[in-house]
Amino acid sequence: MIPSPTFKVEKKQIGSIAKTDVAIVFLTDRVDQTALTEVRQRINSSDVEYILESRVIEETIEGNQKLFFLLHLIPNYLVQ
Repeated sequence: MIPSPTFKVEKKQIGSIAKTDVAIVFLTDRVDQTALTEVRQRINSSDVEYILESRVIEETIEGNQKLFFLLHLIPNYLVQ
């Protein structure tokens, strides 16, 4: 952790079946507030049953939500 009074961690749980802990970590005096608001909104609006890996959260934040649906349909042995 960064020893700074402006260091902040916002924790949330995502997933309707398996609750996965997710954290937004930032420095309050350095963060772009518009970007932070957008990240919060995208994470809060994600509608997934579970998180398989961190890439899913990354793609949610980046706006590629179609992948959530595909990850649930593709068998694990096909995803390399």
